[in-house]
Amino acid sequence: MLTSVHVADIGAIGPIWRPPKMTKVPGLVRADGGMAARLSAKASPKLDPGRVIMVARWQSESSLVSFLSTTGSAFADGWVARCEPIRAFGKWEGVESTLPATRVPETDEPVIVVAQSKIKWGRALDLVKFNAEASGTMMMSNALKWGSTYVGTPWFGSVTMWQSAEQMVKAVYETRSGFGNATAPLEAEMGPSQTDPAAYGEGGHRGAMTANEHSPFFDESVYVRLRPLGLEGAVSGSNPLTSRIFG
Repeated sequence: MLTSVHVADIGAIGPIWRPPKMTKVPGLVRADGGMAARLSAKASPKLDPGRVIMVARWQSESSLVSFLSTTGSAFADGWVARCEPIRAFGKWEGVESTLPATRVPETDEPVIVVAQSKIKWGRALDLVKFNAEASGTMMMSNALKWGSTYVGTPWFGSVTMWQSAEQMVKAVYETRSGFGNATAPLEAEMGPSQTDPAAYGEGGHRGAMTANEHSPFFDESVYVRLRPLGLEGAVSGSNPLTSRIFG
């Protein structure tokens, strides 16, 4: 199903913006998003004032075109990517259940990755810590072209854009870095009695995934890998993005 990713600077209404409902927009299957904050290896990421991110699924291209051309639309100006979902883990309305869940890319190509989760508030502080670890790992990769998180209570999400799907898989799932002892064994090398994720030598995104598996941060979550079909527009500011993001 056609999926669009939007980044827009909408000014003072940013903090009160909410994704449109399908009953209000013809052809919209579902929209999610929230206020944007830059990727950061620090536990207190900085919000981009007035910037919002939206991920939407559409019944047709004409529905998306009509939405973007609507007078007063918050996303009439800004950056938009038209995408095809190629991998999904978890459930998200409008994303096909038949998509593969494998981490290995079938072809090496640019990809946009969207992850969204419903936060367990009792785990929020741990989530902030481990999200910083994960972001720090991703930011080390030359293949990461752009990234941002977004918050739309109770949802927490991220959008990252990668020049290479193969390098993205390596950075996200294979790199060992961050907290703890870099020479410590991986989870798979430890006995079943070990329950402290901080003792693992994975660190970074791998460490965050391990911690989540042992004590989930989320009530529900989804990961979708997208193939960009067309990019339009631009946003400036401290985290600029153009239609030539992939060169």
